[in-house]
Amino acid sequence: MKFLLYIITLFTCFLIGCNEKLSIQQKIAKHYGIDNFNKIESVEYTWNVKTKNKPFSRTWKYNPNTKEVFYKQANIEKSWKRNNISKEYKKLDSAFINDQYWALFPFHLMWDSNLIFVIGLKKKAPISGIKYNWLRVSYPKGVGYTPGDAYELYYDDELNIHEWSYHKLGQKKISKKTTWENIKEVSGIKFTTEFKNKEGFKIWISDIKIVLKK
Repeated sequence: MKFLLYIITLFTCFLIGCNEKLSIQQKIAKHYGIDNFNKIESVEYTWNVKTKNKPFSRTWKYNPNTKEVFYKQANIEKSWKRNNISKEYKKLDSAFINDQYWALFPFHLMWDSNLIFVIGLKKKAPISGIKYNWLRVSYPKGVGYTPGDAYELYYDDELNIHEWSYHKLGQKKISKKTTWENIKEVSGIKFTTEFKNKEGFKIWISDIKIVLKK
């Protein structure tokens, strides 16, 4: 009987990887549904921002299989492929990545390469002052559209992110900080749909649509 249990254990480990230890960034990405992303044909959402100026919105649709991006804002519509970006679309593609960081940042913890992670003890979040688990994510020079930038995530024991801070060029000083509120799950993917701070800044994600592969 013991030998049979041993064989079953070995087989199970072969299938699911018993000795595999997930990093905290992998755990967060999985908690937000990254394993379901490969089931997607397309994901669409509207990114909205409210500042002291006039509110602004733009809609994105992305097909991860073809790498095609569709952009719509007012009466303007454009599309391009991320694996073949011409100079004409560099600025728009940068805007696409910026907005996707708000919509799907937990997935970038696994998508983006050469990231530097620092895991710290529980730390007071910059807005609420509540102590949360803390993770710093840094982009080295030469990586991405904003090389050298860093983000600090404040998350609970269930891996829900409650606040984050943005540090331009990795500076200690916080460049921007917001809450993470109102999680909405669509097709197994968790979207945080509202980000705001006490200064009146607010970003929200609306009109989320996912088309699954047939």
